[in-house]
Amino acid sequence: MSLLSNFIARAKGESLTLGIDVGHFSIKTVLVHHRLKSKKIIALSEQRIPEGSFSNGEMNNQIQMRSLLQSAVDLIPSHYLDKD
Repeated sequence: MSLLSNFIARAKGESLTLGIDVGHFSIKTVLVHHRLKSKKIIALSEQRIPEGSFSNGEMNNQIQMRSLLQSAVDLIPSHYLDKD
């Protein structure tokens, strides 16, 4: 997205928020488009985390978790992620 169009969107009060929630059983992502008086969910995904990925509240395999996070974000259409 160009600098000018980004400036115009912000002047109108528009923005995008990418939310990521990592739980013990799944990784959830949501992309929300904010306007002055409304919000619209653009994309939503959930990926299961393999059993045994956590023990005693800690990650057992950080490389696997990084890969799962990256694949969850990759499900978001890339033209949205270029904006904010």
